[in-house]
Amino acid sequence: MGYAYNDAKDVSPMTSSVAFSNYLNRAFFDPREDVLSTSNYNIEHRFTFTTTWRKDLLDKYPMNIALYGSHNTGRPYSITCDGTINPYGFTPYLDFRDVVLAPGDKRNDKTGSSWTKVDFRIDVGIPGFLGDDKFSVFMIVDNLGNMINDSWGILNQHNFPRTVEEGTSESRIGDASRYEVRFGLRYVF
Repeated sequence: MGYAYNDAKDVSPMTSSVAFSNYLNRAFFDPREDVLSTSNYNIEHRFTFTTTWRKDLLDKYPMNIALYGSHNTGRPYSITCDGTINPYGFTPYLDFRDVVLAPGDKRNDKTGSSWTKVDFRIDVGIPGFLGDDKFSVFMIVDNLGNMINDSWGILNQHNFPRTVEEGTSESRIGDASRYEVRFGLRYVF
């Protein structure tokens, strides 16, 4: 089992490799400000666990069953509005963008929904063709909870760059929220 606590802060989330995008894709009250705030990438609490059960079959051919799980608190985001024209006059490239904080608000002072995910793996060894050669047959279920119940293991969060208008709902993140089953065969010689 494991636990991690983070309290990461930054002045700019550095969302891109060029200065122009870094300037646009952040929440601010004044576009010229340098204010230390919670990082876009901060996940305050993360709990993890793994457990494995092993049973030898046919003498030297093991069967392993493993579970891995994690529970994360949500990602930070900012409530913003389209406010660049009124307080600042003409601001090229920032006009009509929903990136301005209300007076007194801080960047990333809200936290999104938490997420729990459990993965499963079974691996069975069987004899190979020669001497000590062996096969390993395995099945992996990524997001086992979602396979059992389609309302479990769902990741909901606000999209990039995590600046949202009041009342905006979090989006379901498709790839992370679906279960996936993989089968495989490995030959060790």
